[in-house]
Amino acid sequence: MNLQSTFVNTLNQLLGQTVEIALGNNLMEAVISFAGNEILAVVELGTGGYGYGSNLLTTYIALSAVDFIRIL
Repeated sequence: MNLQSTFVNTLNQLLGQTVEIALGNNLMEAVISFAGNEILAVVELGTGGYGYGSNLLTTYIALSAVDFIRIL
């Protein structure tokens, strides 16, 4: 089993979990919704903007762009 498949398996065990993701110089707080062979789908938190309620933004990230993921 290679490292990427182990990483994907671990991410799939964390579905629905809130995490902090480091991408280069950016940090993102999000909920993991899908992890595939080369892609991670997350729902970003804190993207609500102004007013009531919040806008849920699904973001797709290449796994090769992820520096680290911290479980919150």
